Amino acid sequence: MYQRGEIARKSESLSDGRMMNPLSRADIASLNGILAQSTPEEVSDYAGRMVSNMGEDRTALAFDQIGMTKAGAVLGVVGNLSMQGHDEAAGLVLSGFQSDDDTIIPKKADYIEEIQGVKQAFALLGGIAENREKAIKSAYAGIMIRDGDYSGVYDSDSMEEAIDIVVGEPLEYRGSFIMSPNFDTSADDLEDWLDDLSADDLHGLGSSKLYDHDRDLADAIADGDVTLTETGVRGEYYVINGFNFLQKKDEEQPFILKYNR
Repeated sequence: MYQRGEIARKSESLSDGRMMNPLSRADIASLNGILAQSTPEEVSDYAGRMVSNMGEDRTALAFDQIGMTKAGAVLGVVGNLSMQGHDEAAGLVLSGFQSDDDTIIPKKADYIEEIQGVKQAFALLGGIAENREKAIKSAYAGIMIRDGDYSGVYDSDSMEEAIDIVVGEPLEYRGSFIMSPNFDTSADDLEDWLDDLSADDLHGLGSSKLYDHDRDLADAIADGDVTLTETGVRGEYYVINGFNFLQKKDEEQPFILKYNR
């Protein structure tokens, strides 16, 4: 199944970039059987391994294929958190998603202003923004379960925690938003890192087509000559020059800046 996921990933260029179904009928039957007998912890671990191999979008699509349409988006995020070692966060999202208590699910009218930075940060990634919103709602419900709060009264502090669990703290950067790279790094820490970015921070990421030297790209990022946007993986950012994604010099793929502190 994992091998077919990789084939689907590589075949997208043959289908005008449209995502291909990663599972065969046999895979669907197998995955259904596994999930039916799995604990929440095992579901989280399994989704994490799927994300590691196929990416979050294809993992969500895989769950869609087995009839878990509403679950796909959330389990893709659960898998992403699990893959990065954030098991407690993954557990909160999963427990909130699995709850049948509608009173602990936040209403959009209550939280819409608080997630504007998140929606802007992921605006270029299509369905990923919607997936994050669904996961944030599940994380909020998970926090309510953890704290034993079934009152149904909206709590902005819990929503702030849910946002941080799923995507991190929003940083307004060059007129848009990006998210802090991990649980231990604040938006201020990320901004300081970007302001002080050096060629050493770009070592091993691959050179870009537009800049001859890593130090030139580092200066462009630090000086705000380019901007950043989310890739969907926490702590990794696309670099945008004007309206174009910066490309690697010798590869047909975008350059990705990775937080390394």
